[in-house]
Amino acid sequence: MNDCPFELMTLALLEQQLPEAQRATLEAHRQRCPQCQRLSQEWERFEPVWVSQLPSPRLMASFNERLAHRLSREPRLLPERVAEQRRRLEAEYQEGLSRLGRQSIASYPWLTLARAVG
Repeated sequence: MNDCPFELMTLALLEQQLPEAQRATLEAHRQRCPQCQRLSQEWERFEPVWVSQLPSPRLMASFNERLAHRLSREPRLLPERVAEQRRRLEAEYQEGLSRLGRQSIASYPWLTLARAVG
């Protein structure tokens, strides 16, 4: 896109993938670099457009049934461990959705089934 050596770091920052240790260096660079400022502006303008055009995942019709069957065969975990694992996975999933511009895990019905079975 441009000749700035910080371009990939700028994209990583905009995608919330840049390690914390590199952010201060890049932010200082972006204050001085018109190319990185332009890249950031273009990203902020177009990112919501392309994210909104991403298709929602489509699951096979038998997904819920297969998931319930598989879960019924799995050994049961202690309720405390299940709750801890669920909180961790939901937080990780919610973080991923927020990076994609999605709002809530409630918009994915297969999670409702997974919660009920768990």
